[in-house]
Amino acid sequence: VADEPTTALDVTVQAEILDLLRRCRDEFGTAIVLITHNMGVVADLADRVAVMYQGKIVEQAEVRTLFADPQQEYTKQLLAAVPRLGEGLARAHERAARRPEGWDDHAPVVVARDLRIVYPGRFRRPDFTAVDGVTLSIKPGEVLGLVGESGSGKTTIGRAIAGLTKVTGGSLEVLGVEMNGVHQRTFRPVRSRIGFVFQDPATSFNPLLTIAECVAEPLVVHGRAHDWHEARGRVDELLEAVQLPKAFGDRFPHELSGGQRQRASLARALALDPELLIADEPTSALDVSVQARVLDLFDELQRELGFAALFISHDLAVVDMLADRIAVLYRGKLVEEGTGDEVLGHPQDPYTRRLLASLPVPDPDEQALRRTEWERLRAADVS
Repeated sequence: VADEPTTALDVTVQAEILDLLRRCRDEFGTAIVLITHNMGVVADLADRVAVMYQGKIVEQAEVRTLFADPQQEYTKQLLAAVPRLGEGLARAHERAARRPEGWDDHAPVVVARDLRIVYPGRFRRPDFTAVDGVTLSIKPGEVLGLVGESGSGKTTIGRAIAGLTKVTGGSLEVLGVEMNGVHQRTFRPVRSRIGFVFQDPATSFNPLLTIAECVAEPLVVHGRAHDWHEARGRVDELLEAVQLPKAFGDRFPHELSGGQRQRASLARALALDPELLIADEPTSALDVSVQARVLDLFDELQRELGFAALFISHDLAVVDMLADRIAVLYRGKLVEEGTGDEVLGHPQDPYTRRLLASLPVPDPDEQALRRTEWERLRAADVS
């Protein structure tokens, strides 16, 4: 019984786990019950599929039959919610058309030049270089997607931009402030112009505070309100903006679903009307239908409010939906950067090609071809 064996894993590790399960089936004749919300994983491994909704099996079929001709409305909605590579091209054109002429003449909100971040070794262990010579920028109102496998340095860059991790070398300029050697007193006024959406809102919310108190926290910390009672009007506006009922403000984090908590996390990140939003794997632990709604909400709010964003993810299809440009990290180095069409349609670096081949798609026949390509690229990398 494999219960969500790949949830929240990056796509390259996910491909390795699925390959291991496939070998267990083929070499030892092991029967597998695969429990997952990832339809690409289902297409990659399953022979038959049972779709559950509200405690009942609503549809059951051979895998190719179900993906080609789903009968139940819920199954159709589930498949329609899966982000697919290439769908972001139309959205990118829409975003470009909405921007005023000369928008990119403004100074970038983030500029990194030869950025290095090194974690000192402990107990006589050598230092660890998490980010090694990265150069990138984010323009006002632009969404930069930062992708790579676990340990590639994505979150470290996000934390450095937010002032949560020290810069070791090179230059990192955030909203006009140089972060290399910056004092917290200097950066404090800038921090109020940055929002942060964490990967797991269940652990980033204080379980002893209500949702209203959690969302109001940035307003109180930065002196926009004396306490959460004074900030309640603004909190209600924020909850409404992220499509949550105002009454949810009186609930505690454990009383909300994963998708609802992530909406509340987005509300908290937007409390101070930030110029820059950092979203660190905000949908990796959500099921596909909830993920689709959160991504649509993020896209809608970004268009409406116009903030710049660093969207960190290991899922190229998710990044393709939202990002104007995509940067690919591998072992702390920037290996490729460009528009979604350039990076996903014509990848130049072998790692980007391997990352693309690792991404499962909700089509059993296409996924079989992609798996063959992934195996070829992995063999070439090993040799």
